Amino acid sequence: MTARDTFHKGLLVLDRKSIERGEELVQASIALAEEESDKATFAAASCCLGELLLQLGKQEEATVFLQDVVSMDSQDGLCSYEIAKAGELSDQITGT
Repeated sequence: MTARDTFHKGLLVLDRKSIERGEELVQASIALAEEESDKATFAAASCCLGELLLQLGKQEEATVFLQDVVSMDSQDGLCSYEIAKAGELSDQITGT
């Protein structure tokens, strides 16, 4: 299964309120996206996981994933939404 497919499956599982399994799938999609050099899926999944972890009260864990997105190169505009969203969520954590 591709990174994108795994991410979509994770989102479906999360929608069905299976948080632990959904989190596992989204994390797996991030690893696959790195292997596949799929920047779009990496950014979307990392931002999603960061937001989920933030909602679960796991700020330190969330920060790692959000910073991965914020530090991405957005010159091609491919991941600009995810980069901006991750920045906003990171700001919420730091209170800025």
